[in-house]
Amino acid sequence: MKNRFFQFAMLLAASCVLSSCNPASNTNNANANVNTNVNAAPSAAATEADIKKMIADLSTALSANDTAALDKIWADNYEFVTPDGQIQTKSERLESIRSGELKMESITFDEVNVRSYGDAAVVTAKTTQKSTNKGKDNSGTSTATIVFVKMKDNAGSQQTDSVASRECE
Repeated sequence: MKNRFFQFAMLLAASCVLSSCNPASNTNNANANVNTNVNAAPSAAATEADIKKMIADLSTALSANDTAALDKIWADNYEFVTPDGQIQTKSERLESIRSGELKMESITFDEVNVRSYGDAAVVTAKTTQKSTNKGKDNSGTSTATIVFVKMKDNAGSQQTDSVASRECE
């Protein structure tokens, strides 16, 4: 069941990534301020607040290159798709930070949009970062899509982890 849910979350993430990275999809602002959770349960606002706090925690951890915090935020099967299409696993991403290959000075997430789907949430946001990758300046702005899923940890406790993210320039 957990694997089936992860597959659904990845499929959902892929469709959101494709739409968020398509410049043509960003030209229609007719629904920019419309709440996408029209029939949402009363707890949708609480879920959105929780996810936005997790985004703030992610920003803090990335800006500090805090791999211990990132290890807790990212699920064990987390995958990151880089702007050039490379896929990094959680361990690869953490190692690139630990080794200094990827060094974040700061990252912010703005225009954060949270859409909840039961035990999953998809976040789209504009990012601004100051960083280096393999010694080269990697600073700039981009669009990010991040998927969060509620799941049980190894002790059986409920937690929400980021399972996938994609960054587009």
